[in-house]
Amino acid sequence: MQSAAIFVSKKAIYLYSNSKAKAGFLMASAPFIRLESNADSSKWVSAIRKVLENSREGLPNPDFSVLRKLITDGLGIKSASDLEKPTIKHCAIQLKDNIITFIPTKHAVAPDKGYVHSSNDPVSVSKQADDKEISEAIQLAISRCE
Repeated sequence: MQSAAIFVSKKAIYLYSNSKAKAGFLMASAPFIRLESNADSSKWVSAIRKVLENSREGLPNPDFSVLRKLITDGLGIKSASDLEKPTIKHCAIQLKDNIITFIPTKHAVAPDKGYVHSSNDPVSVSKQADDKEISEAIQLAISRCE
C-alpha cells in the first residue's frame, strides 16, 4: 500500500509522501509539495499522483532533525507544528489495489497532538479515474474533516 498526506489551509495546500522505514514506522518523505490555495484542480490531482507514486518501503531510519528540516524547507513552513493549526484540514491518502482512498481526520484532543481519523466516511475513487473525479473525491473528503 502506498500512502501520502495532504494538508489544506486558507493560504496553501501541502502534500508529501509517507514511506515506511526499515524499523516499520511511517514517516514523511519526498516529494514535499506546496501549492497555492487557489491552484486549479489539475495541479491538486497531479500532486496527489506524484506523492503516491513516491511512497516507498524499507527506507533507512531517519535522523529526525534532518527529516524535520527537509519537511519544513520542502513545504515552506517554519515548523512542522504549522501543519497542526486549528484552521488546517488534513486527509490521509492511501493507494491499494488501484483504489485511492482519502481519509478525513480531526485534530487530536489535548494533551495529544496531531490528527486522528474522523468518524466521517472515507472517500474512494479509482486510480484510473479522470482528474475531475479525483478532484471531487478529495474535495468531498476535505469537507468531511473535523
